[in-house]
Amino acid sequence: PAFGAGDGVKPSYAYTAELGLLESLARPRNYHKKAVAGKTLNSITLPTGEDGETVDAGALAALRTDKAAEGRRVRAAEVDEVKSLHHQGIKAAEAASGLAGLKRVADNRKARHDATVERYRDERTAVYARVEDNVLAASTRIKEELATADERIAKIFARLNDDDDLVQRSLEYVHESWEDVEAACRSRTARVDAFATTLEKLEDERADTVGAKLRGMVKDLVNIAHDLPPTIERLAEQEAYEVNLVTISNRRDYADLVARLRRDDVKVFHASRRRWELRLKAWRLLKHNRAIAGYRDLLNGDTYRNPPARAAKLRELMAAQRRRHEEQRLPLLKSLQDMVPPNLASEKVEALKHEFEELDTREQSENADKFREAEAAQTDATEEARRELERLRSEVHEYAALAPEGAFKRMQAALEPLVASE
Repeated sequence: PAFGAGDGVKPSYAYTAELGLLESLARPRNYHKKAVAGKTLNSITLPTGEDGETVDAGALAALRTDKAAEGRRVRAAEVDEVKSLHHQGIKAAEAASGLAGLKRVADNRKARHDATVERYRDERTAVYARVEDNVLAASTRIKEELATADERIAKIFARLNDDDDLVQRSLEYVHESWEDVEAACRSRTARVDAFATTLEKLEDERADTVGAKLRGMVKDLVNIAHDLPPTIERLAEQEAYEVNLVTISNRRDYADLVARLRRDDVKVFHASRRRWELRLKAWRLLKHNRAIAGYRDLLNGDTYRNPPARAAKLRELMAAQRRRHEEQRLPLLKSLQDMVPPNLASEKVEALKHEFEELDTREQSENADKFREAEAAQTDATEEARRELERLRSEVHEYAALAPEGAFKRMQAALEPLVASE
């Protein structure tokens, strides 16, 4: 600092030397002057000491600035600046130049900067926790929905696996059962697709929300201006990198989970189809066996072996024979028995013989008629059995339980040239 005449303070040697140097530099310089006898050329005014005496020219070197000391001062200032950085926990000593206010402003900015970063990270953690809860809820829901669909399929097959009930059902019932199974499988697939969409939306929500909060943090940090924009940009890149890592990892896990669910869903569909085809074959075989058993019962029963119509004709024949025997033959035999002398006569015997012959003729004629009627009844039963056989043939062809797969392609290849030639 400058000192005035009225300050009452005697100037230091350094100050006096500096003033003399400045005055010397301010005077015009004349080069190539010749020395004049008895005079001193290019002289300068030497500073005076505290005692008023002029400082000797040899002592001026002590007043010069020490370069080593100046270097130490600069290094000390740089150390103070380094210690004031945010990653140092050491508070630099306040400069003697009166910068305490600026230091407080810098500390306040640093505190706001750190609080903003910490708030962003807390909000990011909260978003992650909320999304994870939603993912867990969606996973629990899809698990319950798939269990419900599987239970529905199991109930349908429980009915189809009951042979006693299945043999009473029609082919339409079996096909309707497959439609129910297919609807359950479609519902199962829709649940898996909805779950995949839910996971995609949740991950998009996570990325959008965290991205918005990261942009807000960057905006706040720029406004706080504790760090320079490049430093804030590097911090934002690091945070975005971590968010992207989480997003990529989650999407990979979600894709793997959905792929396994869809693979299992395809397995359930094909397994259900194979089970239904087995039950369709079982239905065909059950119907086939029941039809065969029914026809065998017809052949082994009285309907064929002793047709009711034939049995009725035979009963009528037996009744007529018994009635004829009791009403006609026995009286004739009684008359013949009573023919003893003197009542025995050739004419009477001949008459009885004629009556016996007529009775026998009528009986044979009636017996022949009844036998023809009985044979007709047997023929009708045989024809009915044959008609039943044809119905059985048609029925078992409809069931196709034992039929091998038709060679339709081979037959088509053989018939096409013939049809084209016509």
